[in-house]
Formats: sequence, C-alpha cells, structure tokens
Amino acid sequence: MPTTKQLARFLKKRRNSCFSSNWQFGADADVCGFSVDDLGDPIKFEIDGFIGYQWDITVKDRDVPVRMIEYGRNIGLDFDPESIELMEFVKRKYEQGQLRIIETAAA
Repeated sequence: MPTTKQLARFLKKRRNSCFSSNWQFGADADVCGFSVDDLGDPIKFEIDGFIGYQWDITVKDRDVPVRMIEYGRNIGLDFDPESIELMEFVKRKYEQGQLRIIETAAA
C-alpha cells in the first residue's frame, strides 16, 4: 500500500517520462517504492475516442482513497494542485454524459 508521498513521486516520474508503456508504468511504481498491483484495478473510460483510466487508491496515510486519473499523455492525483485541470475536465465530461465507461474495476 503506497503513501501519498510515494504517489506524488510516481506522478512526477510519470510526467517526466517519455515512456508510456504498461511495463514502464509498473517499473516506475517499483522505483517509487510500491507495486503497481497496490493501485488496484482501474476503471477504463473513453472520452472523444481517447482511453483513460481511473484508480481509487487506498493509501497508508490518508483516511479516504486517493483518486488518480490517466488520460491521454496526462496523469493526475486529486491532492496535486497541478492536476486540477485534468480532474475537472474528466468530471465535467462525466457530468455532461460524454464519458463512456468501458470497463469497471474488479470487485
């Protein structure tokens, strides 16, 4: 189970990475001190033909889950000020009925 500090480090690493593969995503998690499996299964969604993912992550140092969204070449965490635009974009598309859920997280 990651901490918010580890997730913030992961966010920074992903934003600075030129690699977008699933393998690199997992490798970056390992470097930041947690397993990609700790994130749980994402909700897969589509907006305007582009695929995105949302995780609600249980963390060690917070009472409520951390929301992480990856959409296009953007990634954000709900507690990160630089992620506000991405989080609001996805929320707005959802509220307007323009976000289509493709696959929900496993129960």
